[in-house]
Amino acid sequence: MQQTEFTGTCRYQTSCHFFNIAQKNDHSTHLLELYCVKWPEQCQIHQKRNTGAPVSITLWPTGRVS
Repeated sequence: MQQTEFTGTCRYQTSCHFFNIAQKNDHSTHLLELYCVKWPEQCQIHQKRNTGAPVSITLWPTGRVS
């Protein structure tokens, strides 16, 4: 599987657990492109961080907890 690197437009990318997953699969790479690059304001992690709410390391950008 080819790993694609994204530069991201989310201001939280350097400290985001999701953005920094070491082993990305096709699904997480797709979500990273959608939420971290194209629409970070739609990301549940981004929204929580904006309000100062705690963010679980199991929270995905979709709001789903793994």
